[in-house]
Amino acid sequence: MSEARCRQQWRHTTSVIAVLVNINRDPKKGDPVSPEDFDPYVARDRATGAAKEPKIRVGVGILKTLFVDNKMEG
Repeated sequence: MSEARCRQQWRHTTSVIAVLVNINRDPKKGDPVSPEDFDPYVARDRATGAAKEPKIRVGVGILKTLFVDNKMEG
């Protein structure tokens, strides 16, 4: 649980760092950076070959059913 909290705090911190770097960068000299470029946990996961958290994609219809219609299927 403590590692999850550390990861969450690093996600927040690296997002702020990425915004600051992208605001102050020269568009002619470099590409934009992402928060993953600064996150030590992502670098460690790449080095060990551990799987990243999967991205779950769902259709808008499912989201509407869950959040607007407030219906949960059993």
